[in-house]
Parts: sequence; structure tokens; C-alpha cells
Amino acid sequence: MSLRFVLRFLSRGVYPHVLKHSMCTSAPFSYAMRPTTEIPCRLDSPRTYPTESEVFRQWKHWNDDYELDHAPAGGIDIGALVDLSKHVLAVDENPSVEYFTYGGHNSLYTVRFKHTALLARFPVPDARDADRIEPAVASMLYARHILELPAPEVLAWSNANDNPLRAPFILQRLFEPAHPAAHKYSMTLNADLARCHAALMRPLPTHLHGIGQLGLAPHAADPADAASYILRPLSLRGERIYELPYPVNTFHAPSLLLEDIWRARWQQEMARSLDDSPHGLDARHWGREAGNHFPGCSRDAFLAVAEDMRVVIERALETARAHPEHMTPCLVNLDFAFRNVLVRPDDPDRLGLLIDWDDVYVMPLSLGIVFPDAYVFNPGCQSAYYNDVQEDGFAQFPLRFTHELLDINGITDRAERIEALEANMRVESTKVLDTYCATLTQHDPRLADNTLWETRRVMMKVHDLLREGIVSWWLQRDWLKSEARRG
Repeated sequence: MSLRFVLRFLSRGVYPHVLKHSMCTSAPFSYAMRPTTEIPCRLDSPRTYPTESEVFRQWKHWNDDYELDHAPAGGIDIGALVDLSKHVLAVDENPSVEYFTYGGHNSLYTVRFKHTALLARFPVPDARDADRIEPAVASMLYARHILELPAPEVLAWSNANDNPLRAPFILQRLFEPAHPAAHKYSMTLNADLARCHAALMRPLPTHLHGIGQLGLAPHAADPADAASYILRPLSLRGERIYELPYPVNTFHAPSLLLEDIWRARWQQEMARSLDDSPHGLDARHWGREAGNHFPGCSRDAFLAVAEDMRVVIERALETARAHPEHMTPCLVNLDFAFRNVLVRPDDPDRLGLLIDWDDVYVMPLSLGIVFPDAYVFNPGCQSAYYNDVQEDGFAQFPLRFTHELLDINGITDRAERIEALEANMRVESTKVLDTYCATLTQHDPRLADNTLWETRRVMMKVHDLLREGIVSWWLQRDWLKSEARRG
């Protein structure tokens, strides 16, 4: 019996197989397991390819309603992208290159061959962070080859700006046809997502214990070997302030210990709150905008809130130390959202692929129960203004609504009809979330322990506030004050 088989068996434990990806990996693993630094020259089929700007202009011609007027990736070498794509696939066919789309942090291109297509993701210039490419790649490889989840097939990548493509990138196989999930109340899709979530919560091998992000070991050669992965310190994506050419407030953890990470994040946010440079919040939130968004907020008032936050952090750490059984490290996808779910082309109620692994971290189980965004009401920032649908205004703690569905057929008043529809949606969301939690518990018996949910209640609220930053502290000042003074 091989060591690799033993490691995979132990990492799986009592947890079942889930949604094994049906696509076979044909590309050599060596390209995916280490960053691309050079591309062998291919002179057998010379061809001149358009520039990035020319490719973008062609896309813009058919998508004139989009606001962008220039290619957001910023200076990539299309010819090098083609050469790399041909090399990893070992083909000599000349493909077509098209601009695909863009999101908040990435610009995407497709490279289409006769029988297959690739997707190239480039972080936009003002969102680039060299510490985020490798963790995303490692998370996709681990999920696909160790957990056997439907994650994208990574073919090549680089976290450097000086690689042949002239920008950090991830090259992966394109999933087609790409149909986004449309039926968030589908019980079949609900069960598929819950099974994937349960797989992510499986205990990681001991050499990956701690808080951080997955990385690839220098000797990594086989993505199905758990020894190919290492744990790197946690890095949180910074804010994009459009007058600056780079993200600000990026957080790089000082260690792999939860207490060090939480305390360092609190100190960073404190320093930023008093910083009147473009990197800080002093000028923007205590000055001209204070009267509009934060009435009554002064430095003294905020410092009192920050002290409450510090006290609550220490109490949450005490809770963690009291329940080590709930601190087993696992993978946590903080962007487990329906916008990142592609369904199978033959069945729109079944999961086909989970995309966007940029925000996957190694965290304790008590922080690993992150519900898909469609099952909770998420206003985008923790806020006590949403107490009518959330516990203390925290998005991951939706209130349960179990009343009978309202008959809207006899309601003629528009406002009353909308209110009734929203009430019915809350009832449906409660049913779906209850089913989701039941499926999670079925696949992971640890979730039947009520102390896990109580530990989660304390720790996740603190972690979310630290992750979102000081604006959320101010919005949740009443809750923080109450928690800090609780006996």
C-alpha cells in the first residue's frame, strides 16, 4: 500500500466521495504545479496575433453598453498567451483569442482551439497581489485532485509581473457551455452544494494545520499527493481606491496562529483609522463624509468602539481555547456564492463547476460553516440596520421564518403585495437553509454538536468584523458595546 494512498485515505476519514469531476486531465501536471517562467519557442506555425487592445476593441464593438473604454488587464502579450496555450496542450493548431469578460478583480480571455478552449484570468493592475495567485491555484488543485470536487482544471499560472505574458495569470480549461445557477431554491442543487461544502470541511492533514492559505511545496509534482501542498500565511485582499494604482489595506498575517492574526488585524485597522493619508480613513471618515455616513462619529467615539472590539476579540479567543475540538483546520470558501456556480448543461438543477477560488482559506471548523450567499440576506457590510432578518445584523446568521405562506392572489395594493412576496421568500429561504444544514450534518456528524454552533456564533461574528474592517465596527458599535460588557 503506497504512502500516497494512505494519506488520501486518512484525509478522507469517514467522509464520503462527492461530485467527482468527470473531465479527465490531459495536460501534464508539471505546468500546474509550479509557476511559468519561460515558454519554449514554437516556430512550426508562425502567426502574428493581435495586441491586447485590438482584441478588446473587437469585444467592445459588440458590447458597447459596457463602461470600459480600454483593456483592463494592462499590457499582456497575446502571442505569449497563445504559445503557452499550445505548449501546455501539446498542439500545433493556431487558436482564436477573444476577450471574454471582466469582474471586480479579474479580466478574462478565451483561447479557442478546434476541440477545446482555455480561459486565461489576469488580475486587473490595481488589484494585483503576488500572494493571492498561488493560493487560488493550490486550492483548485487540492479541491479537484484530493477532495474530488468540480473545481476548474488549472493548466499553468504565474504570480509574477515579469513572466512571458507580462502579467500574473491563471490558465485553466474553459467549462462550456457555461450556464450560471438560476434556481437558488432547487433542492437538488442545494444538496450538491451542501455535499461540496461538507467536503471542504474535511479535516486537513496535520502538516496543513494552522490558519492561512494553501500553497505548493517546492518539490510538488503530483496534485493528488497531499504532501505537494503547504500552508502559507493568510493574506486578505486590500481595497481598490481608484485614485491609487494598487490596492490599499492589504493584510499579511504575521503567523499561522489565530490569536496573532486577529490581534495584528486589529492593530492594522487601528493604525488605518488614524491615518490621514490616502491609505487611511482619517480624512475620509472623520472629515467631510462623517456627517453623511457616520453621524456622531468622532475619534474619541471610535476609539471607544475599537476598545470594545479588542475586548470581544479576547473573549472569542477564550471560547476557541475552551473548544479545541471545533478548531480543526479545514478549507473555507468565503465567496461561496451562486454567482460562482455553473450548472451542468444537461441538467440546470445539478452542479457542474465551482469557479472563483480566490477567497479560499485554511481556517478552523468553527469558521468553516459559511452559507451560500443566496441563502442569507447579505447587504454587503455587517450592519445592525438589518436586525429584522439577521441575528444582530450579521449576514451569516439569518433569522428563521416558519409561518405559513401568504396568499398573494387577493392582494391588490402594490406595496402590500411586495411585502407579502418578501415574507414568502423569507419562509422559502428558511426551508432551503434548513435542508442545506441537514445535508451538511448528514455528511459531517460533527455538525450535530450544538456547542459547535455556539462557538461559531461567537467566532464568526468577530472574524467577519475583523475581515471587513473598522467601518463595520462602527456600524456594529451597539452590539460590540453589549458584548464587551457582558458578564
